Amino acid sequence: MKKKLLTGFLTALVLISLISIPKISAASETVIASVEWVMTELNPLQDKVEELENRVEQLEKQVIELKKGN
Repeated sequence: MKKKLLTGFLTALVLISLISIPKISAASETVIASVEWVMTELNPLQDKVEELENRVEQLEKQVIELKKGN
């Protein structure tokens, strides 16, 4: 009796896992696609921020040089 119950339980577990795997895989693919989309949206912004940070640094150096001159 215990052997049949254990066999039935294991069979059910295997079937449930086989049914669940495609759903998990599809959900994972959706998450990966979403992350990729966000990264493509953020990368140009990150580039612009870095460009502006570099420009601010250059301007700060110019201000320091001008203050030294006076």
